[in-house]
Amino acid sequence: MILNFCTCEHKSIGKLFTLEHCQTNLRYNWHICSIFFAVVKLVLKNRKLYNAFSLGKKERTIYQLYYISLLQLVISCFAVANVTDEELIKLSVELGKIDDSFAKLSGVTLNLQRRYSQDSTSSLGQLFGEVPADVKLRPSVAAFVELFEHFIPETGKEEIISKRKSKTIDNFIVAVVESSVMKMFMQFLRSKNISEASSENEFKKYLQTIWFQLYPRKNHVLDSCAFEHTFLGEIYKKKVMGMHNWIRMAYLQETEKAQYNGYYSLIADKYLSISFTWNKATKHKSGFLLRTSPEYEMALYTMCYIFRNEQDCFVKFRSCTGNIFTYSLQRRNKSYLSTAYFVPDSDCKN
Repeated sequence: MILNFCTCEHKSIGKLFTLEHCQTNLRYNWHICSIFFAVVKLVLKNRKLYNAFSLGKKERTIYQLYYISLLQLVISCFAVANVTDEELIKLSVELGKIDDSFAKLSGVTLNLQRRYSQDSTSSLGQLFGEVPADVKLRPSVAAFVELFEHFIPETGKEEIISKRKSKTIDNFIVAVVESSVMKMFMQFLRSKNISEASSENEFKKYLQTIWFQLYPRKNHVLDSCAFEHTFLGEIYKKKVMGMHNWIRMAYLQETEKAQYNGYYSLIADKYLSISFTWNKATKHKSGFLLRTSPEYEMALYTMCYIFRNEQDCFVKFRSCTGNIFTYSLQRRNKSYLSTAYFVPDSDCKN
């Protein structure tokens, strides 16, 4: 059966694969092809495999661990391919039930005012009412907000990972991983034999890699990462890119760094699309979930990156169905998570 998938070649053949390789071009089953050819090449070219058990104790242990790791990876890759849409929808609902306590806590009011129009010249007031103190004091939110000052929004300017910035990132990841939402998500990953969730430490490393690993988005400098683009937003030639998070938007308005220009739609009080201006750059249309915790959004986006990267990832958010889209960037023969965002289905009514 594997041979039916393997009608391609992959330039990474022969390397020890990670989950990232499984996600790359998943819809074409290239991950299966890659793993298959990796195993075949190892067997054909590495004759020590045939007599591994006759080697010295130290060398034998190294080879055994290597091939056991490879076997575990193959199992993980097939687990990624075999998770059903129904399982992902169910998980999104269960995670949402846990996050409902945050939604009730974050009773932020909306002042929509008027729909967006390019012809309108009058300024608008703030979109969000004051964010309750209890929300700001929540560990994940406090750690999330603390990250804001550490990223340069303009693309093409190199991001520097100072000790303070690294510590702030670590604090955020710890707060997220220790949340009830993320603990449930880790349990699901373990049930699917995803090795990156084998322990809390391994999972923290994985989140660090996919969300905070720097890569060049513009001008060949390390100026971006998935977290910055998705949650905080970036600026390129007077246009805002990314920024799909309500807490970030509320903070920018509260600190008078962003100007609300009007809304496109409010869907079931769960999803809002708006236009805004930030640092003299404009986002003509941006959408985000409402009253969600950082850990909930990160869990959903990570779920879809693992199991449905660059494909439809069906989820249900508080009775509203939709898709989460994740996209990758290829840089220097390596794949990086570029962005993630939610799009509601047409049957989610206002």
